[in-house]
Amino acid sequence: MIDRDTVQLSVTDALGHDVDAALPATLLVGALRRARRAGADLAEQARQADRAMREHGRQSYVTGQLLHISLIDGKTEFINAGHP
Repeated sequence: MIDRDTVQLSVTDALGHDVDAALPATLLVGALRRARRAGADLAEQARQADRAMREHGRQSYVTGQLLHISLIDGKTEFINAGHP
């Protein structure tokens, strides 16, 4: 997502192939998008994605990196999260 003041990027990967990987990947992206659009900071976005996976992920495993860059002052935030 790019707007006037920020760039936010997420790189995610779900374990598996075909529908078995597509379902948790879609769940993860949806949870991240919902949290971001609600104004959550990067850490809260990761928490909400983790919660969605725990509640609905059917014991699937996903990994992801979240990056937020301020275009105003160059400040960056980075979160690396994934399966055990």
